[in-house]
Amino acid sequence: MAEDKPVFSTGYDFQIGSQRFENVHVTCGGQHFGKERRWRDGWGLMIEASIVFELLDGIEDGALTASAARDVLGQVTRHVIEHCDRQHDNEEAQAVARCFGDCDDCKQTEAEFIRYDTAKRDRAEKTRNHEKYPYIVTGRLAHAADCRHVADVARYAGVYDRSNEERFRALLKQYTHRDKSLIEFDHEPLDWGGLERWAEGRTGPQGGRYYRACKVCQPQIP
Repeated sequence: MAEDKPVFSTGYDFQIGSQRFENVHVTCGGQHFGKERRWRDGWGLMIEASIVFELLDGIEDGALTASAARDVLGQVTRHVIEHCDRQHDNEEAQAVARCFGDCDDCKQTEAEFIRYDTAKRDRAEKTRNHEKYPYIVTGRLAHAADCRHVADVARYAGVYDRSNEERFRALLKQYTHRDKSLIEFDHEPLDWGGLERWAEGRTGPQGGRYYRACKVCQPQIP
């Protein structure tokens, strides 16, 4: 199922053999499902556990057959999927939805992602070290590291325990299956030498400055 869908739940009445089932609720979306069954029919959907027991009891009693139950449930699940997942017939979208950071594209991107993640961690560490890196630049604007306008930049670092394989794979999936040109660092922690080089790169041949100091924190700039 496609990610980030609203939860869709509806009730069904159906007949299997001589047995009648009423107001059986099937829910789609809003949950995390295991990767082990990602390509099995019905993956991404939930049905009432009590109905599962009723179906098993009916099969055991001979009131209905397993194949008949499967046919009816198949019809119901297909109907739910068509209503809750607009990309249900898009093979590429379904492959991405069922990726757990372990598809071929993710495997090819993994080394690149680790380099990106390492650079992100490095920036996060520098951002927290105000003594050594007292400036943070964003675009053409220079701030003191403790300026309220850049107080939250460290949270973008997303530092996490890399030994958490599930978290690593989830972030790898995000990195791989979106436009990587949009993934860029919007801030840079700098020491004085770094700030001088940053300013030099934004100084025109006639000495024009294409940068400025934040009016709130008013840091000293070259």
